[in-house]
Amino acid sequence: MYGRVTKYFTDRGYGFIRGEDSNSYFVHHSQLKGEHIERGYYVSFKPYKTDRSDFNAGDIAVIEVPDKQSNSTTKKKKTQNRISSKSSKHKSCNADKVIRPDKQFQKFIKKFMEEKEINTNDNQKHERS
Repeated sequence: MYGRVTKYFTDRGYGFIRGEDSNSYFVHHSQLKGEHIERGYYVSFKPYKTDRSDFNAGDIAVIEVPDKQSNSTTKKKKTQNRISSKSSKHKSCNADKVIRPDKQFQKFIKKFMEEKEINTNDNQKHERS
């Protein structure tokens, strides 16, 4: 059966899939078999019953990952343009989120050091006078 992930709580390890029969199927992380799912993913799965629920999803496989459309601000647009200019095939991922603050920190340090150098040069000029 096929369906779309309606909710998935990564921190809790469970979520729900709306099946093609319009039923909501419970998903537990143990049934993902290494797959990563998020809200909006189109997946295939095998429905099964347990004593707790008639609608459970097992053997989940991701079929399609939707393009994320963000309510982007100008800052996000600049970031996306910079990423897309590197490679047309690159999609944003968690690694980009980790790298971005490092680059901001490096820019901050560079600016700080330049200002410190300028202040040091100014102080040396005043001492000579």
